[in-house]
Amino acid sequence: MTLPANELSFIWEALVANRKQSSHQVPDGWPFDQPPNCAVFTLRRIAEGFDPILFVSHDLDDHGWQFLGLDGGPFQEAAVIGLAHILELDPGIRCLADMPPGWCAWRQSWAGAWQTRRSDPVGDEDS
Repeated sequence: MTLPANELSFIWEALVANRKQSSHQVPDGWPFDQPPNCAVFTLRRIAEGFDPILFVSHDLDDHGWQFLGLDGGPFQEAAVIGLAHILELDPGIRCLADMPPGWCAWRQSWAGAWQTRRSDPVGDEDS
């Protein structure tokens, strides 16, 4: 499946805006293992501030981060933005910055408490 031109345009504009706003230097007190201008996956409604971040994944394979809703969301809603923008959208994410790769966190609402666990390996049906 390919994304429509307007979907790709949204993702590209987010990446360009992030690159212009972000520095390659990590500011003092930056909590994440990736720099502020690191591209992360989220959903358009989260990136635009309409929906809360309810699920966070710190991927084991590439140490990437994903900031989603509880249902994941449709592929067509995918967005790529800078990690610093995620922290601007929801400063409460800071408490997950030290979550190790291979772990995930979730909460039931924007004000809910985060719960964490090791992510299930793909194809592992015994977990």
